[in-house]
Amino acid sequence: MASTEYIICHECDLLLAAPVLGIGEKAHCPRCKLHLSTHYRNGSDKVLAFASSALIFLLASMAFPFLGLNAQGQKREISLLESFDILISSDYGILALIFLIMVFLVPLCSLLGIVYVYTAIKLWRPWSGVKAVMKWVTRLQPWNMSEIFIIGILVSFIKIVSLADVNLGLSFWSFILFVLFLNACLMVLDRYQTWLLLRRLYSYD
Repeated sequence: MASTEYIICHECDLLLAAPVLGIGEKAHCPRCKLHLSTHYRNGSDKVLAFASSALIFLLASMAFPFLGLNAQGQKREISLLESFDILISSDYGILALIFLIMVFLVPLCSLLGIVYVYTAIKLWRPWSGVKAVMKWVTRLQPWNMSEIFIIGILVSFIKIVSLADVNLGLSFWSFILFVLFLNACLMVLDRYQTWLLLRRLYSYD
């Protein structure tokens, strides 16, 4: 019994003996059918590749114009960092802070943490703080609002296009790619399989 691994269903709180999955196999809760774990082929390599790509596109989205506006002969280009300054100058300091944390800092910290953890797994090096970083990555995931930001931008385009000509900048497409790679990373990142690898890495099994 001491060597038995357990997993808890996050939907119905059923305690289960942790399954040993082969490559491509999935585990579901027998009570509520919630998906519990998937053993992806080359899962660690995919997570590291997706996270690194998302991190690159996130940083690139801050370096170029996000969109351009042309209304009545007046042209202006706005970057993501400038939008943060615009909110502050318009007395929306709290909204600017939420925007900065939820759209940039949380995804940035999550991606850096994922890259750190999976680089340690890839190199099979028990670096210090890897388990703590993985715990924080799990806690930060629900606070990522980058997808909500994109949806809000697309909805606002409906109103803006009737008032001005809108040109999507390189930063916009970089941010779209960042969101896509981030979601691909989180889809492949399996918490249960990750913790199994970390236990083996630190000789806990």
